[in-house]
Amino acid sequence: MGNVMTDETYAITRMFGAADKAENAMIRGISYLINKAVTAAGKESLEKIRPLLDLQDALKGRHRAFDLYEKDDDGLPTGNLVRSVNFGKAEKEYKEFLAELNAKYSTPEEPLDPNNEIPPENPETRKKWQLERNEYLDVHYERFFTKDYYDQFANLSYEAYTSRNSIQM
Repeated sequence: MGNVMTDETYAITRMFGAADKAENAMIRGISYLINKAVTAAGKESLEKIRPLLDLQDALKGRHRAFDLYEKDDDGLPTGNLVRSVNFGKAEKEYKEFLAELNAKYSTPEEPLDPNNEIPPENPETRKKWQLERNEYLDVHYERFFTKDYYDQFANLSYEAYTSRNSIQM
């Protein structure tokens, strides 16, 4: 299982010795409280760890705990749980889409960086940019609200859009 005694409690014990054997009642009392807290923390940890270890033991054959996580193109876990959308791959594809979208709507007056996620300031261009982006996200991602909800933001002025985002971030 592992040692419940942490580096800090081990260092204190090494520096001061076994404080529960001290002559001073105050030191013995403090030692008792510390030992009680360390023991309680160890028991609580074991109560949380034991069911997880039992679940891991229940995985048979080639199954491992890492099977709960999606894998990237190199077969490495991304840290995202497996869902209907592989978010590691989807994020990579989204960045490629965003670069294409920004190239499409970039103008000499308002050049857009390929990694830009902020819509252009021009009202006509901004609305088209947002609607196209929302269409992509609706198809490729699991979203909390409906597409209509997100499309409503395309009708906001640029000032309202940036003000809203400054509050949301």
